[in-house]
Amino acid sequence: MSLVVLAPLRLEALALRRGLCDPGSSVVRTGMGPARAKAAAERLATDRYRGPFAVAGVCGGVDPALRPGDVVVASALRTADGGEHELAGAEVLANAVRKLGLTCVTGTILSVERLERTARRAASGHAGIVGVDMESAWLAAAAGDGPLTVLRVVADAGGRSVYSPRTLLDGALALRALRRAAPALEEWARASGPRTILLAGPRSFCAGVERAIEVVERALGRRGAPIYVRKKEGTQARLIEDHTGLDPAWLSGKRTIGLTAGASAPERLVRQVIDELAGLGPVAVEDRTVAEESIQFNLPREVT
Repeated sequence: MSLVVLAPLRLEALALRRGLCDPGSSVVRTGMGPARAKAAAERLATDRYRGPFAVAGVCGGVDPALRPGDVVVASALRTADGGEHELAGAEVLANAVRKLGLTCVTGTILSVERLERTARRAASGHAGIVGVDMESAWLAAAAGDGPLTVLRVVADAGGRSVYSPRTLLDGALALRALRRAAPALEEWARASGPRTILLAGPRSFCAGVERAIEVVERALGRRGAPIYVRKKEGTQARLIEDHTGLDPAWLSGKRTIGLTAGASAPERLVRQVIDELAGLGPVAVEDRTVAEESIQFNLPREVT
């Protein structure tokens, strides 16, 4: 699938076009502000573009730790009226950005209807906001039910006014970072698409990484070599702590993934990995029981 990047401003579109490497990727300039964003989303939803879609540009930094040139990948989009749109798959893109040597955080981006003097003022009354822009929440409609990601680079931070002369210098820094981050969007796009997840079990049978790999391999049968839980000679296998460890390079072209976890791992961790993968495209989950549990552990005498 070919990546479609939506960029509100001319300078943003120029930076992205210079940074993208895949000739199949395209950049669409949508215009600044919510009115133009809504019109562009409506047009794109019925146009020839099929995505996956990315929204990219600059933003105002709300988090005090952010500096000009830092990258924000949206895990959710919020509007001033409190409406919120969750974006699974943010960590996959963030990991691709970090591999390029850029500082990257994930969090909620607030889309506002008018320009405020500072990003912090624009986010006043909203908890948990990392960055502020004027388009992303409305451009999201262009993707429909397909994969969508939002990448913004901080242009004004530390409560600095957008009308400060320093903002011009910081804006130039942000545009350079946006150009550098563009290849990460293509890596995210290559990882996008429908896939099947084979949930191997029983999990209590998977005592240790080696045993877990064996269970997943048996569940996969003849489906080929996917991503499992760890790297092992002759296979593609990964051990991850949670959903934040997913690397898009592992997922490119992989349409079947084996997944398992130890018996002590909370179910929510497995669910979070599945949800993160669902942010890259439709996911079908199949349970695969590959062994009957027969191991029993006797209680110590002290507790019997």
